Amino acid sequence: MRVVTVLAHHPESCRSCGIHSGILIRGDVDCTCAPPGQDFVDNLVIEGPPDLLVLDADTPDFPAMHTVRALRRLPSFMLVPIFVISDRDWSAEARVAGATHFLKKPVETRELEEAVGKYVKPVVRKAQRKGLKGPCVISKGGVKMEGRVCDVSVGGAQVSLQDKLPLGAMVRLGFALVLQRNPHVIHCNARVVREVAGGYGLAFLQMDVQSRSLLTAYLKN
Repeated sequence: MRVVTVLAHHPESCRSCGIHSGILIRGDVDCTCAPPGQDFVDNLVIEGPPDLLVLDADTPDFPAMHTVRALRRLPSFMLVPIFVISDRDWSAEARVAGATHFLKKPVETRELEEAVGKYVKPVVRKAQRKGLKGPCVISKGGVKMEGRVCDVSVGGAQVSLQDKLPLGAMVRLGFALVLQRNPHVIHCNARVVREVAGGYGLAFLQMDVQSRSLLTAYLKN
């Protein structure tokens, strides 16, 4: 999924807009930040419509509502999901301008994920998941934490963990798969992409060929 965002270039803005967490940092999501210059609309037209456009209406020198209206006049952008975000309640103005959805800061990860799932359904397809009940080890910064795997897919896993992990953190995950009664240990690099009840959702970032083949075989059984 290709996502284009316009927001102020500082970490706090990213956090308040939910850009660096949840679904927008998944491995299959290409999320880029475009400069809010006068040529923004022209450049976006040249690049082609993204699967999702996220505009921070609080970005200095960026007329978000005017931009939405300008894009909606273009045939190729008539159906593109456009989210407008602000710390003020501009929901009515955003709707009149043609925005698909309005989000008020600070944007919660779950709220953003629900909006993406609702309005970008043809693009966002979750990989098939399969239950996997077993222990796992998560390592971050040399510290090992013991948890349990709840389910896995070719793109990630959901784990139960009592320890706290920050969203966006890079971790090392180890868990076992049983194929034809034989256990196989899988090790991979992953990123924390969402917080769930009692644990976290992890997106796989790097996995060796053999481990990926074993995981694929497990999912097909």
